[in-house]
Amino acid sequence: LVQASATAICPGDSTLLTGSGGTGGFWIGLTPQNPVYVHAPGTYQYVASGLCPSDTASITIAATPLPNLDLQVANAVSICAGGTLVLAPVSSAVPVWQDGSVSPTFTVTQPGLYYATVTASCGSSSDSVVVTVINAPTTTVSPNPVPYCAGSQNAVSVSGADSYEWYDGSTLTNWTVPSTGSYWVLGSNACGSDTAYFDAVPGSGPTAFINPAG
Repeated sequence: LVQASATAICPGDSTLLTGSGGTGGFWIGLTPQNPVYVHAPGTYQYVASGLCPSDTASITIAATPLPNLDLQVANAVSICAGGTLVLAPVSSAVPVWQDGSVSPTFTVTQPGLYYATVTASCGSSSDSVVVTVINAPTTTVSPNPVPYCAGSQNAVSVSGADSYEWYDGSTLTNWTVPSTGSYWVLGSNACGSDTAYFDAVPGSGPTAFINPAG
């Protein structure tokens, strides 16, 4: 007769095997002690001595796997305002989410920290992601309107997006107005684009004063 304190073990754990019958005995391939601790799954055989013929019994110890969970996204991701991110983890069980809900998936619409956990007899596993929300760009030109003075730099700057394209194809954040007129610049980011329209108008020059007393 053979017995085990546990017939399934977690990684790193052990179980105590006990053989009985006859006047003694030993475990094949193990130290001569009886009972004996084993730390790996497998099939173990015990030979009982003092019997004619000797008797052999076996017992199988199974492996209980660790739980696992992977959200399958980077540690930090971004979504566009009004968009969604569906978290669908690869998991050994249905996960519990940060809000206490239990579901195979979780839909994200707001910024924040999101995480899921699975728990089993051998422990728990979790994964998390930080979600940020990106707004569509609002392209702003300054100054607007642009005072144009011949012979001056007549510079205009743009903000509110990640990249820009002026009406002449240039992509700088600062642009020099060539003359009076109407212009535009397109600002873009990962969540869309926005066009700002502006005018260059004749600027006011300096005013000369004559002092009659001089």
